[in-house]
Amino acid sequence: MSLEKVSKAYSETISVGSTSWVIQHNLDTVTPVVDVYTGGSPDEKVMPATVVATDGNTVTITWSVATTGRVYVV
Repeated sequence: MSLEKVSKAYSETISVGSTSWVIQHNLDTVTPVVDVYTGGSPDEKVMPATVVATDGNTVTITWSVATTGRVYVV
């Protein structure tokens, strides 16, 4: 197994609360690593209800309640 340096990443801030976030990351991968943070103080990592790689360039994140925050995809 070899480790490769991550050269592509995407981040987006969701400022309007929603129960579904559709993130167009354009990283051409069906196995993205997705992290979501509250964006508050303190900035906490949170776990969505689901994260689905819709295709190689899109992930759909769902929540049980309308949520805002920041998403990072690599």
